[in-house]
Amino acid sequence: MELKKVNDKIACNRRILSALRTARGKLSEPAVDHIRNYLGTCLHEQGGFVNRAGVSDPYYSVFGYTLAFVFDLPMPVKKQIDFLNSWQKQNEPDLVHAVSLLRCQFLVEAIRLKQGAASLLGGQRQEERGKRVLARKVKENNRELLSIIASYRSKDNGFNHHTKQAERGTIYAGFLVWTLFQELEIEDEGIDSWRKAIDSLQCSDGSFVNENQSQAGVTSVTSAALIMSLGYHQDTIASAIAWLTKQWMSRGGFAAAEALPVADLLSTATALLALSMAGESLQSYGATGEDFISLHWDHSGGFFGSIADMQPDSEYTYYALLALGLI
Repeated sequence: MELKKVNDKIACNRRILSALRTARGKLSEPAVDHIRNYLGTCLHEQGGFVNRAGVSDPYYSVFGYTLAFVFDLPMPVKKQIDFLNSWQKQNEPDLVHAVSLLRCQFLVEAIRLKQGAASLLGGQRQEERGKRVLARKVKENNRELLSIIASYRSKDNGFNHHTKQAERGTIYAGFLVWTLFQELEIEDEGIDSWRKAIDSLQCSDGSFVNENQSQAGVTSVTSAALIMSLGYHQDTIASAIAWLTKQWMSRGGFAAAEALPVADLLSTATALLALSMAGESLQSYGATGEDFISLHWDHSGGFFGSIADMQPDSEYTYYALLALGLI
């Protein structure tokens, strides 16, 4: 198996956006309308997308705004910006919410540009130029949020979503920050060096744990670690791929961890993304995978995570469509 280093600095984000667009192209127009209408019900009248309690939340808004961009959901952009600014003033963002707010700012600006005359859809070069302009604008206008993220830098050059200045970084925090820095075109030698060393969080079975206190690997964490490891430690990558493929269930979908009896959309989407970026063929997951995704489509138009959690939301709708676009 040949493993190639991913030199494209925005490969992960580009792959996700491409997959979501592919998913939209696979759907009939009535299905697209059904999903778009559902997303509209998740958009709060005061701005932002709601969490499961019906409250506008920057974390859920990342998924909502991403799908709004792909599915052309009409929305008043100024109201979204006002919501994001208001939420930041009224709360004390931790690392996860600081990253979410920055991603939301970028996405809302992208939606504004797409809705205007200078569309991002005028070809790849025009899209990339537009994104660079947006990245500069978001960085310049959100230095406080970038400072909050920096305060969660761990002593090993990673990031930790639990604690500021922790001894060691977590894969979850590292992946959040790394993909954000890709989007905003922020060069960071520290996190790049941390990525080369995350094989210390790999278990003997090939899976990855989020932090060194954990005992058993998780599919989403292993997927994130695999993506960040591409180009380094080929034996590490090969064993992670082997472990991930074992989590595929005969009825479709990936389980969140070994020996779990139920597959879920988050694990399925992240595993497919990681395997795709590692150069693995996804052909064998096609028909069964599409059936699995369809079984999680709620009558509301949204998707729920698993048969153990049948409440649809914008996050699981995002993961369902990401998975659909990858296979």
